[in-house]
Amino acid sequence: MLFKRKSPLGLCSLCGQVYSKASMARHLRKHLKERQGNIPLVWLRVTDATPWSVLPSQAFWLDLEMPLDLPLVDLDDFLRAVWVECCGHLSHFVATYQGATIYFEVHPEEPIPTKEDLEKEFRLDRDSITDPSAPLWVRFAQAFPGPGGTEMPANLFTVGDLAQVVDKFVYEYDFGTTSRLDLRVQARYTGPRPEGEPAIRVLSRNFKPRIPCDVCEKPAEFLAVDEEGYYQALCKQHADEAYDKGEVEYLYPLVNSPRTGLCGYEGSYEAKWKFEVLPPE
Repeated sequence: MLFKRKSPLGLCSLCGQVYSKASMARHLRKHLKERQGNIPLVWLRVTDATPWSVLPSQAFWLDLEMPLDLPLVDLDDFLRAVWVECCGHLSHFVATYQGATIYFEVHPEEPIPTKEDLEKEFRLDRDSITDPSAPLWVRFAQAFPGPGGTEMPANLFTVGDLAQVVDKFVYEYDFGTTSRLDLRVQARYTGPRPEGEPAIRVLSRNFKPRIPCDVCEKPAEFLAVDEEGYYQALCKQHADEAYDKGEVEYLYPLVNSPRTGLCGYEGSYEAKWKFEVLPPE
């Protein structure tokens, strides 16, 4: 399977201009300086970091703007809708601070504690907390720095709880065929609150990768998988022919998501988040 473009292109949602991945970040900084508002915001760049991604990871990115008070569970909902949801799998966010790792579980086991419950636990081990003014999850990590990490319910925390402390954190969906996304803080600033629910503004995103059919080099529409797990990119004609001949075990639609080819993923389940546009020649 051949992927020709070394510098994948994306679309700026603020002005409609086309830029490469690296140039887009520089371009967006100019936009953000021009916009007015007093809502504390954060700009996150989301990229694929799945070790077994079928398509090249560098081809995919999302530039997202959101208020610092956005609940983590709302960001989870968004990432599911745009890029990863296939079968209702579990998910979590992961952040590391001063050597301690916290897993923010989106679907924690019952009973779900409150912030007051966590504060009570701190009273048993106050001497371990080196920074009493730190955010709650940081204090929890200091008090209970288990070697394998510590789990906490994501519904107690906001994007700002993480983004104001660390510059990078991780999102993982499906703990079997896991999709792993890196979320990196590009900037913290004030501006207009994003409209809609969840309150997330897409600043830019990549065009659909232009992948040629392995047989005829027309734009591929499917990923074909044979009995040995070997992938081929095929146009509709050659995908249909291969399937009719029994040469493939599965046919996955080739969609604009790093989860393409994993666990039967077929694309966003919300029409407003579909972006299956090929880049300009």
